[in-house]
Amino acid sequence: MPSFLAGLNLTCSDAGPITPSTFLCVDGVQPGGFTCRACRGDTDVPLAISQPGSDNAPNLFDALTAEVHTDTAYAATPGQAMTTFNLGDICPLRLGAGGCGAGGVLTSDLAGRGVLAAATSWAGAVALQAGVEDDIIYVLVVLLPPGGAGGGAPGGGILSFPSYAARNALPMVARSEGMLAYILATAPDGPGATNWQLLPPPWDGTDADWAEAGPLVLQHGGNQVAARGTINLIDGANVTMVVADDPPNDRANVTISATGGGGDFAAPAFTAFAIAGVTGPLEVGATVPAGPYTANWATSNPANITPDSLVISDQTASTVLANGLADTGSAPVALSAISHATPTDHVWTIAGVDTEGGGFSRTYVVSWFYAVWTGDSAATTLDSNGVLGLAHKDLKAAAPGTYPISGANYKYLAYPDAMGDVVAIADADGNVPVALAVTPPYTNTTASGLTYAIVPVTNAFGIGINYRVYRTMNIIGGPLTLRVS
Repeated sequence: MPSFLAGLNLTCSDAGPITPSTFLCVDGVQPGGFTCRACRGDTDVPLAISQPGSDNAPNLFDALTAEVHTDTAYAATPGQAMTTFNLGDICPLRLGAGGCGAGGVLTSDLAGRGVLAAATSWAGAVALQAGVEDDIIYVLVVLLPPGGAGGGAPGGGILSFPSYAARNALPMVARSEGMLAYILATAPDGPGATNWQLLPPPWDGTDADWAEAGPLVLQHGGNQVAARGTINLIDGANVTMVVADDPPNDRANVTISATGGGGDFAAPAFTAFAIAGVTGPLEVGATVPAGPYTANWATSNPANITPDSLVISDQTASTVLANGLADTGSAPVALSAISHATPTDHVWTIAGVDTEGGGFSRTYVVSWFYAVWTGDSAATTLDSNGVLGLAHKDLKAAAPGTYPISGANYKYLAYPDAMGDVVAIADADGNVPVALAVTPPYTNTTASGLTYAIVPVTNAFGIGINYRVYRTMNIIGGPLTLRVS
């Protein structure tokens, strides 16, 4: 019988929704902890497998209302938590192209589905059943590094198991002589919190395949000071520990040094972040050209930043631009061409990890806006070229504001219909309502009785936009400042 032993809830990151029974990995781009995304290939490290159920009950809305809805079966959408299956669990997994046989070592395809792992792949599961593409089969969740698929890699790490039975059920194809297994303290079928080492083959899937591993020995200056099953290294304020593996001497060396004179930990922060040459606001349709750029930043308390932990990403495009960066204050980044046909905030993020394991980040935002046009013209009506020929252009998120207009003709205000109604258009000197043209084509009316024409406009970047054009009823023989609210 399959055993669902998962207990860790992870949250779906902003990278996109996650489908049931697929491989998951940590999303290092998103700020905060315990966020994950679907694996996108065999170079992602498979942390877990998503729950088999969807976040919404199928046909729930149809049952409660007279409307018809289409329910997409996601395990979680951005911001939602979900149950996951982890090392030693047996759970369902959807297969990708090629399927697999029982005992196959599986990695992720581009959609998080299980496919047979190559020698260069991270592997996250061993198939307990055979299946073809899009079958859902039961698998044992493992974690094998590149070189570990198809038999395992000695020294590839310790696998944790919830019970002795789960350890003994490890498929032969996922075993390698000398590999280590840890039995959780909550094991129901024997003493927990113990380490075991796999003996040489042949194996028969019983306790006889394993020998209890000796304790870890802690030395100081070459002299033994402790021998325990686990050595726990605890970081402290203003203390740095560097752990270096020393395989020839069968040990790991830990160097401890003080970095300050006591006091509370001072968390680092980004005090500035920008991409040189990328500035806004920009008009909808405008393009930031592809090419090399330089990201610049500044930090506070840099001594408390984990070395080489900085990551720069295009949050809007869900793309990592640079990672593993030192806190040098600048780094080259390559941008693809960026353009938006509707008002959009394009967001870039720089994130880092402090020496106590906490995350910190800062964003850089460039906005794409519609243009609001104002000006003076002797023409009684304007077409697209007439709107674009008005004297003043303001890139704005909304129409309200103050607009000075010079000249001695009709005064015009033109803004995208998508911005919606304004309440009043007045002379800023005394806040007196401005009389507006009411004859065709100025026959559209707002809720407050303002009249306007609809004029299709194609802006300088080829984007077609319907504009509301307001004109004064009479020629104004001097300058006028419009207050739009």
